[in-house]
Amino acid sequence: MVALPVTFATARPQRAVRRLAAAVDDSQAVRCLHLQHLQSAAEQNRATGPAILTVGAEFEFVGAPQRNAAAIRAAEADAVDGNGFIQQLHRKVVAGPPAAGEHLFARLERVVPEPAGRNSDNNNQYDTHNDIVTSCSGAPLPVPVAAFTAQFVAQALGLNPADYPSLEFSGVTSDTRADVAGSLFVAIRGERFDGHQFIDAAVAGGAAGLLVDREVAASGSASVFNVDDTLAGWRSIAGAWRQRFDLPVVGIGGAVGKTTTKNLLTAMLSARFSRVLATEGSRNGYLGLAMTLSALRPAHDAAVIEIGIDAPGAMAAHAELVRPEMALVTAIGVEHLDALGDVETVAAEECRLLDWTAAHGGTVFIHDNDDWLRPRLACYANANCVRYGFGDERGGPDVLRARIKGRQLLLDGLGLKQAAVPLPLPGRHNALNVLAAATVARRLGLNDTDMRTGLAAFEPDATRSKRVELAGGVTVLADYYNASPLSMRAALATLAEFGPRRRWLCLADMLELGPDELEWHRALAEPIQALAAHGVLLYGRRMSALAEALRAAGFAGELRSFDDKATLAEFLKARLAPGDAVLIKGSRGMAMEDVMARLGGPLWTSITPKPK
Repeated sequence: MVALPVTFATARPQRAVRRLAAAVDDSQAVRCLHLQHLQSAAEQNRATGPAILTVGAEFEFVGAPQRNAAAIRAAEADAVDGNGFIQQLHRKVVAGPPAAGEHLFARLERVVPEPAGRNSDNNNQYDTHNDIVTSCSGAPLPVPVAAFTAQFVAQALGLNPADYPSLEFSGVTSDTRADVAGSLFVAIRGERFDGHQFIDAAVAGGAAGLLVDREVAASGSASVFNVDDTLAGWRSIAGAWRQRFDLPVVGIGGAVGKTTTKNLLTAMLSARFSRVLATEGSRNGYLGLAMTLSALRPAHDAAVIEIGIDAPGAMAAHAELVRPEMALVTAIGVEHLDALGDVETVAAEECRLLDWTAAHGGTVFIHDNDDWLRPRLACYANANCVRYGFGDERGGPDVLRARIKGRQLLLDGLGLKQAAVPLPLPGRHNALNVLAAATVARRLGLNDTDMRTGLAAFEPDATRSKRVELAGGVTVLADYYNASPLSMRAALATLAEFGPRRRWLCLADMLELGPDELEWHRALAEPIQALAAHGVLLYGRRMSALAEALRAAGFAGELRSFDDKATLAEFLKARLAPGDAVLIKGSRGMAMEDVMARLGGPLWTSITPKPK
């Protein structure tokens, strides 16, 4: 094995080595074996000068020598010109082009100068290296990672760090039911509770710090941070913490499909990355994003962050907080119209995630089958933009095309040629989610084998597009986490894929659709008629509009409205027959998992609060 060292000087080493890996992989002459994060003991001696942080990647040549040499030249050109942030490129001259089986080791360095006015004893402020660092032999080395200390928190909040001790917090929480020992407790004011009521419990549990917006009578030994707004304070802390990490951060927005795409991408990345931070549940709003970013740790080598909006201006604020290196908007449709007003505003607000990312030199991913997203391509003509979508045409260097073949998705483009990956969830809309995840994964250096490996470990959410087989031969499509006009239509189309059988629809209200909410419910009559459902069982006052529309359209099946879910479930149970298919769907606030439980399906024991 021949090691051919290449050294770069760069301000963003990890991003640079990933781009180099992608460029080399796309050449099909070289494959990336793994990324390594390197730092020598001598380079850690900050007392003698600036720190030099390094990362590297190892590549194996698989093509003919001349083609290998061309691949190296192309990768170097992409690294220098395409990235923009590589300042110098130094490559040692080697004798002749590399042959198949030889290895290239690329090493990238980041020089971190000592900030003016600071000495070597206060070096937390300029170390943004984010990953476990190893030597070339793989032996772990100690890494001076910025600590989550009381002084860091004070600085993030605009307070005087000198007023606080040098203690390190174990984490951040707003829930005293969790283990709060050593943590920073944030007293959040909610709609139904005030976290300040639990300060005594937090102190008794061993909280080392308190973030509050009023005077605290008894704080024990905990450090107290008093601010005007604790939620805004937590976001300031989370944003400052996020900026200390240089790792691939993917931001995922969209009216539908965010959580599923996030889960699919996280599963794929697990095949190549050792530890991926991903949004838990739907913690995608003002509070949830602060929770998620506060969980970043040096061991993470990638992050997949779901970003939700429910009002104008939310996405701009969230993008600035998350600072994604890559951004994806899954789809544009009706969502939160009570605050957003119309779909045009939804599109503009969602795409602020793409706007921020493109403006900061990141990569944006555009689903060009989407009528609302396709026109945005012109906005990113000078940005790093990757397109994806269904189609029979070939893909390209910046385009991934796909078509469905049975329970597989065939991918073409981004260096892949008719590569097959499995479809772990039913429905064309979920195939699109797999395609979106695969597009991002490919740009992060994964090949189709990695994707298949990751998807093999994918666990479907019990509340989203989950196909459940009940006793007696009844199939249920459990899709009751949330509902919108777009996701309702997708669920109906998925039920149609279950084949010729009696179809029952158990549908509940779609919430937060604004002044035209009844019209959005009436509009479901057309796809339901086309489905030829055997029965439609409705719950919620808004669904009365759908009942009226179905009667006016001459719906021939069983049509009933119910005031409570228990009666609906018992009515359905008495009429189900072997081979029947059932769709259960409604907005989160309608809690349609109650119907599933009464049918004998798996209980959803960990209900996430309605996303904000």
